Amino acid sequence: LAILEDIIDAKGRTRANVLKYRQHHGRKIWECMLRGANAVITNVKATKTCMSGDELTAWGSDSDMHRAAHYLINHYPKLTGYLGIPEVEPTNNRCERGLRGEKQMGNSSGFHFNQEGCARYDILETLMAGCCTADLQFEEYARYLEVNKKAYLACPKDFTPARVAAKLREMKRA
Repeated sequence: LAILEDIIDAKGRTRANVLKYRQHHGRKIWECMLRGANAVITNVKATKTCMSGDELTAWGSDSDMHRAAHYLINHYPKLTGYLGIPEVEPTNNRCERGLRGEKQMGNSSGFHFNQEGCARYDILETLMAGCCTADLQFEEYARYLEVNKKAYLACPKDFTPARVAAKLREMKRA
């Protein structure tokens, strides 16, 4: 499936190309996987498999392969839904990358342990949103605060993300 998406990129990721390749080739790949999953569950060699003549191993019902096959069978419509919607990405990698910072921040703040952790998380979330609005990387903001720690502690209102972004732009122009 990843190779198919690479082919679509090479041919040009137009709506028509995405639908054409996903509907024809992508659907065949998924149907093959579904036949294989059914074969794993029933321990019967699937007819017309895509397994190049390899014999199927008998998988126990408590095996990871058996659970994966059940998952594919039970969620097949959801797993293949993207085939008919070219705007949907085939993976959730970009979404996961977008949430990675949130997840790390949540883990490091300990927000799920107590009320103080929740308050820390809220503060970090507010600062990150302020940085985003000020077009300032959060890491750059944190470094600036660390370097100017005494001044920041003396007058925190002068160190909002917007003000720090303005100061950094001034410094770059000078």
